[in-house]
Amino acid sequence: MGTAHQLRNIVTSLLSSSPNWNLTLLDQVPCKWVIHGNCVLVPPTAFTSHIWKEHPLVLQEIASILKVSTIARQSGPIHNPSFRQPSPVDILYPPTESSSDSTNVTVRKKENGIHYEWDITKVMFSPGNISEKQRLAQLDLRNSVVVDLFAGIGYFTLTFLVHSRAAFVHACEWNPDAIYWLKNNLKLNKIHPERYAILGGDNKIMAPRGVADHVNLGLIPSSEGSWEAGVAALRRDKGGVLHVHGNVDLHKKSKTKKCHLQNNSYSTNANENCGTPKFWQIWGDYVKNKIMQILKDLYPEEEWLVGVAGIFKVKSYGPRVDHLVVDITCKPCTLAVDY
Repeated sequence: MGTAHQLRNIVTSLLSSSPNWNLTLLDQVPCKWVIHGNCVLVPPTAFTSHIWKEHPLVLQEIASILKVSTIARQSGPIHNPSFRQPSPVDILYPPTESSSDSTNVTVRKKENGIHYEWDITKVMFSPGNISEKQRLAQLDLRNSVVVDLFAGIGYFTLTFLVHSRAAFVHACEWNPDAIYWLKNNLKLNKIHPERYAILGGDNKIMAPRGVADHVNLGLIPSSEGSWEAGVAALRRDKGGVLHVHGNVDLHKKSKTKKCHLQNNSYSTNANENCGTPKFWQIWGDYVKNKIMQILKDLYPEEEWLVGVAGIFKVKSYGPRVDHLVVDITCKPCTLAVDY
């Protein structure tokens, strides 16, 4: 029996004798949820009727089945996309004096060998990005400097430091709440302070210039507003790699034959005419061309070789939208050789 079906069964058995019972209440029992440590986060449509407050034992049983101590409900979409602040959160269980009392809901989670701690009412955490963290974890960056333009609470910053073993990471973040938890998580994972710098404020102003071998632009739906800062952060003498995130609308099913598509990724080592959905290629080429223009504007007297090293699917963001990462290689032509 699936867990969602189990939840419906327990709701039916505990509430069917209530005078307020009706089958439409089962529509408020969620089919999907996200568990962060000891807290489950349910969607805005879950448990909205007053009857749930009148029968707290039902939510207690649901918490027991899900093996959590707190049930929280999102009130809507992202509250502030620029700051990556979550929508207000209502604590459903354990009962609180006010339904809007959602302060200090701190959770802890271990993912891919890294410990994260954060307040779900203040900052966000996306478990859907695990595939990209695992991919970056395979990089050997022991002699490399990384600039993470959207560090958050350390989503990718910690991957670069713990698994990729980056020599140094510049972590840029402008949400004060995220910076608080970023500092906390760096200490939690015992990262030596000499291996990182936290740069608070707008990354277009605060990001370092000319230092990076790798630049991470992990913002969706688009990180384009910071592409210039990302390019400027690359080493001028050697160049480097930009890991550019974005949401891509597929519009329609690609007719491209996927003979080289494996593990949700596409490499330009394969035949460029077969290997990736058409709209992945279109977006990858768009990013590459924009980066080329930024380099021309930044260094008008120099020539750079810019290429697409790979396109990787992180997750499906919607029915026709893919969250992708494209790796863009940038190198001065005086050093232009294959990566």
